[in-house]
Amino acid sequence: MNVIQERAHQLGLPIPADLGARIEIYLDLLERWNRRIRLVAPASREVWIERHVVDSLHAAAAVPGEAQSLLDVGAGGGFPGLVIALLRPALAVTALEPVRKKHAFLAAAARATGATRFVPRAERLDAHLAATPPPYDAAISRATWSVGEWLARAAPAIAPGGLVLAMEGRLEEPLPPGAVREPYELGDRRRAIITYRPPMDPGPQSI
Repeated sequence: MNVIQERAHQLGLPIPADLGARIEIYLDLLERWNRRIRLVAPASREVWIERHVVDSLHAAAAVPGEAQSLLDVGAGGGFPGLVIALLRPALAVTALEPVRKKHAFLAAAARATGATRFVPRAERLDAHLAATPPPYDAAISRATWSVGEWLARAAPAIAPGGLVLAMEGRLEEPLPPGAVREPYELGDRRRAIITYRPPMDPGPQSI
């Protein structure tokens, strides 16, 4: 767990006293469930920590401190949403995962780690937005769509002035005006967090 604490410190993230214990519970559960359903690629725990937990710390550092709600779309095995929820227990995190078995894992992980404000929902984004009007203060997705497609899809979920976050791999994509790429190294891999504030709809204009 030292690598988590060191990277969190480097990123200026507050570290809850029980974070290490909760991450261990989370990874224990992930290891058991991953034998039955594919949540993440099989690897050692050290690799999971570097590729998934530490990667999620970079996402957490990009969530504005004043944000009160976060939408994580395509939550899968809980990266980055559950890690963010464990770091920011006051933040309300809604995690969309339409695959029922993965949703069941997220619900079990929330209970096991005591992440009471992490709420997994077995819904797709379009259906969620139709049934649950926005806004969220921020939204994030990891490896669900291309960066450009995600930035466009996420815009309707965000409150005016809210922030969309994307997690980019080695391949850099063209970004819309106003989007900012913040690169970082993850072991031998190049990654980046994309931050984007969708333009606010000016509404009907008088003539």
